[in-house]
Amino acid sequence: MTLQAVGQRLRAERVRLGVDQTEFAKWGGVSKNSQGSYEAGRTPPTVEYLLWVGEHGVDIGYVLTGERANGSLGAEERLFQDMLGKLSAREREAVMTMLMILTGNTVPVGDLKAGGGALATLHDPATSFRHQSNE
Repeated sequence: MTLQAVGQRLRAERVRLGVDQTEFAKWGGVSKNSQGSYEAGRTPPTVEYLLWVGEHGVDIGYVLTGERANGSLGAEERLFQDMLGKLSAREREAVMTMLMILTGNTVPVGDLKAGGGALATLHDPATSFRHQSNE
């Protein structure tokens, strides 16, 4: 957990709830400057502050861990899921391979779908980024 990531998620929650920094700061019992410092990742929010903003609908688990308490997806995750759902199976496989390469994940692409398969690599011809018209 980095302080900057906590600040970004705190800001995301404020935006999700549709309030400005002044109002959000009031919810947490702090000044607008403190709110800005929390969101910028310069200062860690206090437990008391988190409990107070939590009473106004802020998902504290998400702020601290990046995972939604109720299992729902955030706006960015929903957008990604929607875009991924519009791709062909081959295109989805290419996107997954790219993400695995970028994140250093070694989960075999084939294990993500029925079947099995070798580890995806940058030069694996089975994971071509070209669209196949027969799908």
